[in-house]
Amino acid sequence: MSLYNPREPLSTWLSLGHIVHGPVVLARAPGAVIALRCIFAYPDGLKAWLVAHALDAASVTDPVAMAKASEAASRPGHTRHEELTDGQPPPWPDDPSIHVSVNGRRRRLGVCERVDELAEPGSKYVDCDLRIDELPTDGQVTFIVSWATVLPETSTTLHLPALSQAAASAIPLTQP
Repeated sequence: MSLYNPREPLSTWLSLGHIVHGPVVLARAPGAVIALRCIFAYPDGLKAWLVAHALDAASVTDPVAMAKASEAASRPGHTRHEELTDGQPPPWPDDPSIHVSVNGRRRRLGVCERVDELAEPGSKYVDCDLRIDELPTDGQVTFIVSWATVLPETSTTLHLPALSQAAASAIPLTQP
């Protein structure tokens, strides 16, 4: 099984991005948190490593929506990548809501790679990569996150200094 995501530019996979920010908590409430481990810059965009943890998985899960999503996913030949919206697969019903505002445009982010685990019995843990397909011209990126009724919508603006220099310094994995 290949980890290559065809929606991502090959330059992201063929280089080591330059760390430009992290870590930072984006939203926190009793029993739940959404945070960024770090943000990597590449010549053609950013990649953020996000984690979300809810101590009570039931508090972030709509059983009816999850049943519908599971039923749709079980149909022969169905893949979530066929349902792209703005280039992103639809979120699972128990995923946190993640939007980003870059260069004056707000859009929902889907996950590139993810690991879902139960960190503790009955809890929900998501560890994922998020692709932002452009560099902010003003060096600012705003994350807008929420998670069911546990975490209300929260905005966090991050300042990424010397971004163009950092993106240009992404280390290629192979030499030309």
